[in-house]
Amino acid sequence: TNQGLTLNQAVTVASIVEREAIQPEESSLIASVYLNRLAINMKLDADPTVQYAAGFNVEQSTWWTNPLSAVDLDINSRFNTYIYAGLPPAPISNPSLETLYAVAYPETTSYYYFRARCDNSGYHLFASTLDEQIANGCE
Repeated sequence: TNQGLTLNQAVTVASIVEREAIQPEESSLIASVYLNRLAINMKLDADPTVQYAAGFNVEQSTWWTNPLSAVDLDINSRFNTYIYAGLPPAPISNPSLETLYAVAYPETTSYYYFRARCDNSGYHLFASTLDEQIANGCE
């Protein structure tokens, strides 16, 4: 790929982006965040990896627990990117061709953070610094 990733690594990144991007047009921005984090050995802190590690949620009747709890974030799994740096050992979902393309050709950004907008639109707010990320929080 264009990002210095093996095919398996690119598919793994794309699998995370696939689960994170509600609005497909944000995929290349979200990919840029994860690739920027990987480039500086920053943990990915990707919610979908924790959802994958948590497995099926009987109460919510879904494989993708939402919202995640503090207990979920402590699940000791190599898939939990809140605990383990780098990529999980394998993809967590089947990425679309469009998402694979977004990882191969991401936006060039200085973003290291993103969070859901507070309007339930499925869009995200992006930030370069932790202070900006905190300022983007919902009130």
